[in-house]
Parts: sequence; structure tokens; C-alpha cells
Amino acid sequence: MIRDKIEETIQQYRLILPGERIGVAVSGGADSMVLLHVLENLAPRLGFSLMVLHFEHGIRGAESLRDMEFVKEQCALRQLPLAVGRGNVPKEVRETGESPEAVARRQRYAFFHEQKQEQKLDKIAVAHHKDDGAETFLLNLIRGSGISGLTSMKIRRSPGIIRPMMEVTREEILEYARRNSVAFVEDSSNASAEYSRNYVRSEILPRMAKLNPAVSQAIMRASELLLEEDAALDTYTDLEYTRCVQERGASLLIDLAVFNALSLAIKRRVIRKGLSHRYSLIDVDKNAVDRMIELARTGKTGKYFALQGKFFARVSYNALIISDKMYTIERNGSFSLRETGPTELWPGEMLFREPVEPPRQFPEKSSLVQFVNGEALEGAEIRTRREGDRFSPFGVHGSKKLKDWMIDRKIPAEMRDGIPLLARDGEVLWVIGYGLSEKLRVGENAPAAERLCYIFNHGGNEEDGKARHADGY
Repeated sequence: MIRDKIEETIQQYRLILPGERIGVAVSGGADSMVLLHVLENLAPRLGFSLMVLHFEHGIRGAESLRDMEFVKEQCALRQLPLAVGRGNVPKEVRETGESPEAVARRQRYAFFHEQKQEQKLDKIAVAHHKDDGAETFLLNLIRGSGISGLTSMKIRRSPGIIRPMMEVTREEILEYARRNSVAFVEDSSNASAEYSRNYVRSEILPRMAKLNPAVSQAIMRASELLLEEDAALDTYTDLEYTRCVQERGASLLIDLAVFNALSLAIKRRVIRKGLSHRYSLIDVDKNAVDRMIELARTGKTGKYFALQGKFFARVSYNALIISDKMYTIERNGSFSLRETGPTELWPGEMLFREPVEPPRQFPEKSSLVQFVNGEALEGAEIRTRREGDRFSPFGVHGSKKLKDWMIDRKIPAEMRDGIPLLARDGEVLWVIGYGLSEKLRVGENAPAAERLCYIFNHGGNEEDGKARHADGY
């Protein structure tokens, strides 16, 4: 029975927990009204409460208003709280040129997430079912989607969207509505072949069903297998990502030697993973990713690719750099280090200094917070590099030219002059964001341990004492 399937899905995936407040997206059609009916029956026993969410898209005129009034009446009869949102899909379609389906979906989910916050809802249940999953799979396949698109109809979708009916077919839903006298309204647009989903539903799937009557179930099994393989590839991608990518503020630095040795599929995943941390991937198609892979393959310094309104990708030295700007910040002059407290530097930058007890665990060398021997800071200043600068890397005896050390670290040439340094005369004590000098090692007794915190605020948000930096190191 459909109610048992939905309860089993809820329990198996822990979709709804006791005490939670659940928003139910109800259009008034058979799918959402059956979902509401089942959840109403399960709520007392499983210990959750319900609220109905209805969004009127402004597409179907009087019929759309009829649906809204129907949902209002049903909520009044059932004494369920209701929130109604309204949009103007045709207007946005004219302005953006997108499909009505895409705009309607975006407006609808924006309303859901808004209500989730305002109404303090724990989850929002939507009425997608197994046939919807099959339709989405085919639509994304036709559009040339990768694995992520073919596995997009998940039982749990972030943030806070759940699909309790994904193990149920449309035929089962309609049979449940008939047997339990569940009232619903018909959407006339569902019969129109103008919409791509309706065409897949009314034309393609029925023809495929002649080859396999259980075609929706077969497609969803394939989707589940792909989802498992996608998870395995994600794990492998994470390992390779740590090997070849450095995240420097608002930029990604991708080591060309390591990256170019990867398979094409993993290269694409590495780039998309890095971009996803900083940009929306909506407009980043396969062509854009492949252009960046080709940049990396050729390895020609100065070559670049720009995705308008998103980011720039360029090759420099032995790295592919992806950032939102093509230029670096110029830093001129030097600043003597104050004995304690903040030293104001270039606009938007500051170094904070204070005496502390040494920590049990020291930060990574790339951290903008470091614990140092304060006695070694006498006469130190903040500046950029100069001819003849030398550096004694932490844990290494002896010094080397700063230029050679930067080359060894594969720091792109055009970035080297802009990196702030903590230095005393020609001795570099801290290449900020890259490495600390052995000269600043905190001794065993640590009589003069100090904490240094370099703070950037070039339009970014500070996080954990750090800030994103516009020129990408």
C-alpha cells in the first residue's frame, strides 16, 4: 500500500524526525494532495506537525486562481496552517528568455526556502515520485547532462527538501486517490505537449513502456547505480584535488604537472569542484570546463579564458590560475611593525600582534595566523620583496634566495612582487600566506611567544581571523 511505502521511505532515510515541523508543497493536483493525505495520517503516530505551502505562478489565469482557492478551502476544512506565495512567471520569462518551467521552478523554490526560514520549518516535503524521477532523467539525458544531472532526483535534496514519494508510481498515486476519495484539481497544462516534461510524460515514456512496462522503475535503478558510482568518483576526486589544487583567497592555483596527468573525467571534476566553492555552476557548461583543461594542457604562460560575469582562467608559470580578477593589488612602501596591537598597512590590510602562550598545535604554514618568537621581530617591517632577499624556510638549516624559494614553490611569477612579507633588512621572516622562517621558531621555554594575525578585507568576508584576498594568494 502506498502509505506503507511512504512510511518506510521516511523511516529508512530518516526524512522526518519526531517533533519536527514539516512544510508540504501542495499545488492542488493529485500528487501533492495524496502526499498531504498520507502525511496527515502518519503525523500523529510519528510525532510531527504539518503546514501547507502553495505557490501561484501567474501562468494559467483563472485556472491557477481556482487551484489556489481549492488549496485554501482544503486547508480550512482540515484546519491546517497555510502560506501562499504568488509570482509572475510570464514577466520573468520575457525579461530573461528562460523557459517557463525553469522560471517557475526557481520562483517556487525561492518561496519554499523563504517560508522555511520565516515559519521555522525543519523540512519541506515535495510530491515528486518515481515517474517524475524517470522524466527528469530523460530530460537531462536529452540535454547532454553528466552524472550529476542523471542522479538529480534524490530522496533528500539540500537544503531541507525531502521527497517521501520517490518509491511510488503515478499509477499508485491515482489509485490511492480513488480508493480514499482524495479531492484534487486537474492542471490543464499537464495535457499540453508544449512543455518538454509533458512531452516526455505523454509521448516518450509510453513508447518506452512498450519495450519494458516497468520502464520508470528501470530508469530509477539505473539512476541509483549512477549515484553510487558518482559518490565513488567524488571520493577519488577529493584525493586528487588535494594533490593539485591550492585555494588562495578568491583564487584557485592548479599544479599543471599533477593536473595534466589525470584522466579527462577527473580533470573535469577537479575544476568543477574548485569552481563550486566560489561560483554558481549554472552557466559553467562542459565547453567552459574543457576550455580550461585545454589551457592547462598547452601550458602557455599568458594564455587565458574568460567566462563573462564569472571568472578568468589563465596559465602562469606551472599553474592554471582561476580567479575573479585578471590583475593583482599593487603594494608600495613599507610599514614598521608595532610592538603590540594592530599595524595598519595598505588599504584593507592589517597585522595584529600580541603576546600569548604557545599553542599545543601550530597552524599550517599557509595560515594567516602564526605563533612566533617575538624576540626575533626586533626591527621587522611589512613590505614586498626586494632584490637580494633571502629566506630560511621553517625546518630547514641555511637560507636561499627568496626568488629561488618562490620558484620551487611554483608561485606564479606575476604574483611574487605583490605578496606581503614580514622582513628585517634583507632577511624574510614570513612569506605571508605561504611559509614561516626558521628564524621565528618558538623555543622550548618560549619566553617571548607571540601571535601574528594578518587580516585582509578587500571586499571579502572575514572568517576565523582570516579574509579572502582579491589577488588570489
